[in-house]
Amino acid sequence: IFGGGSQQQIRELNERVSLLEIENQKLSDAEKENPRLQGLLDYKATIPDQKTVFAKVVSKSPGYMFDVFVINAGYNQGVRKDMAVVNADGLIGRVSGVGGNWSQVTALVDSRSAVSAIVERNRDHGIVRGAVQNGDNCTMNYLPVDSDAVPGDTVVTSGLDAIFPKGVRIGTVTEVSLDENQLQKNAVVDPSVDFNHIEEVLVLLTGPEKSGRTQEGED
Repeated sequence: IFGGGSQQQIRELNERVSLLEIENQKLSDAEKENPRLQGLLDYKATIPDQKTVFAKVVSKSPGYMFDVFVINAGYNQGVRKDMAVVNADGLIGRVSGVGGNWSQVTALVDSRSAVSAIVERNRDHGIVRGAVQNGDNCTMNYLPVDSDAVPGDTVVTSGLDAIFPKGVRIGTVTEVSLDENQLQKNAVVDPSVDFNHIEEVLVLLTGPEKSGRTQEGED
């Protein structure tokens, strides 16, 4: 027998190796998680008057992007439909369905999303939408035809849609063009959030007033 040991000893050694590999993976995951959690704590410190709920992603729709996903916080934790969801990098999306201890989140990059936004530098208003044809980028429509928005400009929420608080970072302009009728300008916006990798979020406990439990499970 290999090494002079018994089959039982070999099995025990293999089990120990497997357990050590599991422990090493847990340590590696913890090392990666700590900076993300610290980032959320640092962001929370910048909005001391804003109540938030921390949650982890527990499932997502098929595909590589987190365009629709489920978190482990819901009605019992104070979450309501249409509340904003963020992380340390900026706006993720909004709550689109609520259960007792879970919520569904529809992300900024989803084609059904629309956010009232503003170009931070020149204060031009527009609507940011998810755009399937641009991959994980978004489009900002209805900019004034004389807007001087340029690549590199930062786009933030305007607060005018009664869903998303004002001033939450959305992303960066990468391209600006006139629409085909030359009546407005459109921009391509690269989101500040990495929608390929979302594991923890903060739900901002503000938004349109909701009453009762009629919002549970809405989509």
